[in-house]
Amino acid sequence: MNQISIYENWLQIISNMNSNQQSQQNRFNQFEQPKSINQSANLLLAGIDELTKAIRAVKAENVALQLTHNQSTIHLMQLQEDTEMMLAIHKKLKTEFDKLNELNPYANDQEQTRNQVATTQQQSLITQSQPQWEVYPPNYKANIKLRYALHTESVVCSVCFNSNSDCLAFSDNRTIYVISTQDLSVITTFEIPIQNACDFNARVIRISPDSQYLAIGGPMHNVLIYSIPSRKMIGNLLGHENKISTLLFSNDSSTLYSGGFDGYICIWKLKTMSLVNRIKHGSEETMKNGSHMIVSLTKDDEESFIAVGFMNGTVGIYDPTFTQPMNSFKAHEQFLLDVSTSPLDCSIATSSHDTTTKIWSLRGVASCRKVLQGHSDFVLSTCFSPKETICFTGSKDETIKAWDYKKGELIFTLKAHTNTLFELQHHPTEKMFASCSGDGLVCLWTYSL
Repeated sequence: MNQISIYENWLQIISNMNSNQQSQQNRFNQFEQPKSINQSANLLLAGIDELTKAIRAVKAENVALQLTHNQSTIHLMQLQEDTEMMLAIHKKLKTEFDKLNELNPYANDQEQTRNQVATTQQQSLITQSQPQWEVYPPNYKANIKLRYALHTESVVCSVCFNSNSDCLAFSDNRTIYVISTQDLSVITTFEIPIQNACDFNARVIRISPDSQYLAIGGPMHNVLIYSIPSRKMIGNLLGHENKISTLLFSNDSSTLYSGGFDGYICIWKLKTMSLVNRIKHGSEETMKNGSHMIVSLTKDDEESFIAVGFMNGTVGIYDPTFTQPMNSFKAHEQFLLDVSTSPLDCSIATSSHDTTTKIWSLRGVASCRKVLQGHSDFVLSTCFSPKETICFTGSKDETIKAWDYKKGELIFTLKAHTNTLFELQHHPTEKMFASCSGDGLVCLWTYSL
């Protein structure tokens, strides 16, 4: 065999080997490709299975949440029903409790004892004070003396003397104090029943002419009656629908008149602690703007008339039996804040938001005799001397002014308080008056003019 043949044989062998390798590779590819597709399919199925499981889990969770929501709705409805039931029970119990108080005010001796203990603890909150004070013009300072000053920890809105002139009554935010006018010793104290933690400032406090009863406008639109001799609360009078603003005793101490921001005058018989008449003032329209509100009640010494002061600036005049229609006149264009009567000549003083006090004569048609101008802010209170033509006015401008109301002339201005003057009360017989203010001071003044 020549070399060329040998070479050709080698080429043939190599060619055959390459051909075999290609054939084997083709066969391998034919088997590998189907295997890769199967794996992808398996992975896809596995993913679908996991997704299905997740969807089922979410559905199960939604079912559980819906069940919880339904149960919560049922519990909420039950809670609302229980709340309404408890409110109804509370209302019924309160009604029964009030009835028991009216029928037997002495029943709860333990509560009375507890109140007396609490009052004793609060007595230390009242202290004697020595406020700085000035009189203008200064030459009148020799005519004015600060007899006593007491400081409390709260606003004092009302103060009053008894007819015997031996005691003075006022209240702080929780306790009523009856104080000797001679030495400021505490004669007695009464706790004001308050049903919550909020403090309360009584707008009005009065002592009956026979010094047997003390009345105060209570925190629940009620009138609280206390026996001064027995030192107990003996009445809880319910008849008003808003705050009590004014109280007035009859001369014989048998009857109490109360007026409120609801526009009602309630007439109470104290022997039975019962409501005998309830007189409404104002229409639906006036009730919307507050002009029906009663701010003051006053009467003359002979009790021939009772005057009613309304917030809208009107003064109404009733006969003491309240059987005749009310006569009225417009006293101020702005808010009326107080009405008082002179025991000397039955003149009427009206104090107003317009910073003035007007002096009226009621003989025949009501006529304005003098306008007392001098305060720089609204006037809340006026009181009269029982023997002279002098009146005193107290204002939000923190001053007390003395006037000759017949002449319409200012006598002096007294500056002692550092907040609004809420009430002035003149001593029944002596040249003495008391003042109380938002600064917590109760002052007892004497004067010689």
